[in-house]
Amino acid sequence: ETLLCTLKKRNTNLFCSEVTKVLLLKNPEFTSLGPYLKGLPMEDPVAMSFDSLPDSKALSFTVTLLPAGHCPGSVMFLFEGSRGAVLYTGDFRLSVEETKRIHSLHSCGSVKNLSSLYLDTTFCHPKVPEIPSRETTRDCVLKLIEKWLSAS
Repeated sequence: ETLLCTLKKRNTNLFCSEVTKVLLLKNPEFTSLGPYLKGLPMEDPVAMSFDSLPDSKALSFTVTLLPAGHCPGSVMFLFEGSRGAVLYTGDFRLSVEETKRIHSLHSCGSVKNLSSLYLDTTFCHPKVPEIPSRETTRDCVLKLIEKWLSAS
């Protein structure tokens, strides 16, 4: 079943960053998702609620999109509500210094307590004991480009 069919059948939306929404809608393959895409602002909490079960009261929470530094439009989702705070990272590429500047991850001068952390990363594999730094990655790419250019 395609994503579009699922969104239609469940009468629901796909939340993303405003940049991601623009990028998706520029691609003809994804323009049909337009009515279901909801771009949210960066680092600005948005109040939401949904009915979790038919006979229970709605669950209210805020979601804040935080920069992930992975690629244009990439975000981490911070969910906060009466049950605590949950951070879903997706693929991210942030230095410690960059995370210090994300105010939504801090409270009263220290790192905010999280009830859960969902870490989703390409490098979560036993054969990758260490994620290379941006500098190391840049240097490897430059060496590869130099090799290609000298070979031609």
